[in-house]
Amino acid sequence: MEDQTRELPSGTITLMFTDIEGSTRLLGALGDEYRSLLNDHYKLILSSVEQHGGRLVATQGDGCFIVFPTANQAAAAASIAQLALAEHQWPAGVEVKVRMGLHTGSPVSMDENYVGMDVHRAARIADAAHGGQVIASSPTMQLTDESGVGWVSLGQYRLKDLKRPERLYQLQGPGLKAEFPPLRAPHWTSDLPEPTTRFVGRSDDVDAVLELLIGPESRHVTLVGPGGIGKTRLAVHVGRRWAEQFSDGVAFVPLATLTEAYEVALNIAAEVGASEGEDPTVTLVEHLHDLQLLLILDNFEHLPAAALVLVADLLAKCPSLRVLVTSRSTLNISGERLYPLTPLGVSAGTSDPEAASRSEAVALFVDRARGAVPTFEITSGNFATVVEICRRLDGLPLAIELAAAQLAVLTPTELLERLRIEMLTGGAADLDERQRTLWATINWSYRLLDDTGRKIFTQMSVFAGGATLTDLETVVGGENGLDVLGGVSSLVSQSLLWRDESDADTSRFRMLETVREFARSELDRAGDLSEVSRRHAEHFLAFMRTANEHIDRADADQWMVKIEQETTNLRAALRWALEDPKGSREVGVELANVMGWFWYLRGDPVDALRWLQLAADSALDTPLALKVRLVYYSAAMQERLGRLDEAIVRFEEALAIFRELGDEQRVAMSLTSLGGILVDTGDIPRALERLDEAEQILQSQGDDYGRAVNLVNQCDAALAMEELDRAEALGQSGRDLFAELENEWGVAMATRHLAKVAYGRGDMDETRARLLAALDTSRQIGDRSASVRCLERLAGVEIALDGPLRGTRLAAAAERLRREVGDLLSGARRQSFQSSWDAARTALGDAEFELVWAQGANMTFDQAVDYALSPLPLSG
Repeated sequence: MEDQTRELPSGTITLMFTDIEGSTRLLGALGDEYRSLLNDHYKLILSSVEQHGGRLVATQGDGCFIVFPTANQAAAAASIAQLALAEHQWPAGVEVKVRMGLHTGSPVSMDENYVGMDVHRAARIADAAHGGQVIASSPTMQLTDESGVGWVSLGQYRLKDLKRPERLYQLQGPGLKAEFPPLRAPHWTSDLPEPTTRFVGRSDDVDAVLELLIGPESRHVTLVGPGGIGKTRLAVHVGRRWAEQFSDGVAFVPLATLTEAYEVALNIAAEVGASEGEDPTVTLVEHLHDLQLLLILDNFEHLPAAALVLVADLLAKCPSLRVLVTSRSTLNISGERLYPLTPLGVSAGTSDPEAASRSEAVALFVDRARGAVPTFEITSGNFATVVEICRRLDGLPLAIELAAAQLAVLTPTELLERLRIEMLTGGAADLDERQRTLWATINWSYRLLDDTGRKIFTQMSVFAGGATLTDLETVVGGENGLDVLGGVSSLVSQSLLWRDESDADTSRFRMLETVREFARSELDRAGDLSEVSRRHAEHFLAFMRTANEHIDRADADQWMVKIEQETTNLRAALRWALEDPKGSREVGVELANVMGWFWYLRGDPVDALRWLQLAADSALDTPLALKVRLVYYSAAMQERLGRLDEAIVRFEEALAIFRELGDEQRVAMSLTSLGGILVDTGDIPRALERLDEAEQILQSQGDDYGRAVNLVNQCDAALAMEELDRAEALGQSGRDLFAELENEWGVAMATRHLAKVAYGRGDMDETRARLLAALDTSRQIGDRSASVRCLERLAGVEIALDGPLRGTRLAAAAERLRREVGDLLSGARRQSFQSSWDAARTALGDAEFELVWAQGANMTFDQAVDYALSPLPLSG
């Protein structure tokens, strides 16, 4: 094949990826003849490419990477190539089908190739196609409006490794095949909860809510109504049915377990993929400002006024944002449009079973009844009874669902009799009638449980974020000898509990929030709430103790994920222990302490500081030896936030207390931490004083771990004094000690600091090698903060080695990810990197620098690390 890789175009171009469908099968069928087939296939494609001004960038296996100056040329070339491939006489009667993907963008030309998200996007588009099919992105389709080609919209799809959904179009034209199977990618329906039962009725409500949401008069709609009326289900259905009305998708944020406005901001940020900074509202506004997105906020009624201000701010500052809220009461903020949700209709006074079954309440009852009795039907003998059941339940969806589930053991007549006897009373006196009816419905289901079922049901209410079977066996079963598995199975069958199937390996059980509120009130009424809450808090304290044993080992990342999954339960445990009048301050203080290292490695430092301060305020009667660790971890969080002056003050405070206690080990630990920060601030004399004193204590105690940390900080101090040989020796000694201790976190940390020594010597190759080794280990153990620091320093190395493109991408990714992990640069640290970024800008020019910076800023954590660890492109 002729070399067509010279003089590649730059700027906005159209990229094409192709490959043969079923190439492995063809190779097996044709053997040596496959090479001839492959060459013919290349000639047919490249002939069309040349005719339409394209350039071949690269081939791999049976695939081609081609670029065109315009979208029109690319579409025409793809059309002609597909016709030529279809008409060609292939050997042995085989049929060669080639999939093609087109995308128009501005990739960066580098080393006779292209890099950037536009290249990935084009390749992923081609991966989704079938043989003989040409599909393209929206930018390509829009730029071919006057070219004579035709397009048909295929909808939006989730493509591998791409954050946002892609709207795809299929090329149409004379001779081209028009019908293909569904694309080889998941159709985009937004990240909404997956319903486990069919949505019944409310078609008028669905249309009315959407009309309000997309109308010009309001961008905020609140669904209001009593608990159990179906607000959440309707909101999810609206989002799922009309997802494509919002080009940037639908985000669902459950609020039932949250109590503070800052938690709302953190959860919204996590759901929409916004970075986490000191002020979550600011970062949310920056992220959402230009997005056309529907934000569903579920169960808002219990949140404080500050949460209302957050929603108002987002609506005021994000002009394309739409918000759908579910709440038992109005939010009363400017621009809010209320949509009161009424009970499902019940057709009374009819003698026609078919007419009765068309009412929404009866239709729901029948649908859920078939979940308990698959053969259930409305008949002339039972329809009046079913209608009366629905009427007695006031058309409330949750009440109907709970009642219908009882048909597994009761007939409709028996069910109605029990409703008549037991469901007309109950519930709190200050609730309205429908809430009292719903309360009575849950109470009725609760009374049908045996003693074991009741105990498991009420005690599970202490789990704010659901529970695994092991959690329940420990907290609920404990020494009571309860059959937890059997009880849970019964609760699931009674629709009082549901299994979350999001984790394929571990079953997790959850309650509807309304049901959980009832169960919690029963637990409190029995006088057992405090005791079970204590067991819950102690269980998660034990969980965190175990997690800390793994937090710097090879399986650390798995444990980090486990901790993150239990964040809601951990907060609930802290809230009970530190805020409840009957809580255990001792448990709360210890839990805050054992969470300190997790918070330092991966947690949100702002959130951590709040809990640490609350624990410190609650620790008045706590032994000073335990309380001082809260001060120490608070100092570490201040360091994470880049507040070095405040961190020094808190570390000095911790040091003074440790001295008072005579705790030499932690005196040394505090001295070491102080020395490291003082090096960063440039106060070398004070740093050396602290580090030397720490070294004496650590040697006298034989504390190898502490010595290893201190040696690394001494390495930094020597480097600051330009004593490079001494810095190298100190850093290597620290690394060797960590290796002897099999402490992966320490090995990675020491290697990262040794990279700074190599950089000081001007040995860029060794600097890069050390940083890559540290980065690889840091990711494996789940230390995102250390990983980001490696990325940042690698960026400077690449720029110094005349790689401004690669360096700028890494710098941009590191800056964004620092905010995401809550590890912010201090002013001094930022200044140390600024000269590298300025050098890259000078080398690239402002326009290209901004373009490449944007590419890096769009990388996820894993994408950035993979990019950094990938082999450097060959020169030449």
